[in-house]
Amino acid sequence: MAEFKRIKVRAVLESDVMLITADQIDRLVDGVCGKLKNTGLTLVSVEPEEVEPTTAAIPVYDD
Repeated sequence: MAEFKRIKVRAVLESDVMLITADQIDRLVDGVCGKLKNTGLTLVSVEPEEVEPTTAAIPVYDD
């Protein structure tokens, strides 16, 4: 017989560097929440982190 344990899962999602607007961040968060729907998982917090400019190419996401 399988042994059941009461657990809580904490996951961290991280993206590549993106150059996007606040509205686009909202849409990305809504998309993630939509994918989590009916899984029993909840998005607890979103913490955008600003990164220093680089000389490398950064993809621009346009809706």
